[in-house]
Amino acid sequence: MVAKIKSPPIYRVSIYQLVITFFLAGLLLIGPKTYALSALLGGLVCVVPSAYFARFAFKYSGAKSALKIAHSMYLGEAGKFVLTIVLFAVIFLLKVKNFLNVNIAVLFLSYILIVIIGLVSAHVILTRKNY
Repeated sequence: MVAKIKSPPIYRVSIYQLVITFFLAGLLLIGPKTYALSALLGGLVCVVPSAYFARFAFKYSGAKSALKIAHSMYLGEAGKFVLTIVLFAVIFLLKVKNFLNVNIAVLFLSYILIVIIGLVSAHVILTRKNY
């Protein structure tokens, strides 16, 4: 009998981050629309690359796939890094060209908040005994 180790449901982290992003943006709709848009974009700059990484992170399993696991983790992390830079660059470029009206402080604060939510939710998910 071969024991199969289940992959942790790390995709849930992206779902939690997305839900909180939309909740935060919805909450900020009470004030200036710029704040709501900034919070939404800041959250999405975190969620989209995190979801990309989660797609690659647990693609393979088992000792025989160690090289594939390392390769997919590397690709996932590199892609996450590049995607984050590109998304921020696009937002700043659109702001400079006056196509997008965002508040930079709210953008970064929501990004940081969603990163923290991701870290906390990943910790909670991965420390559970049964996924």
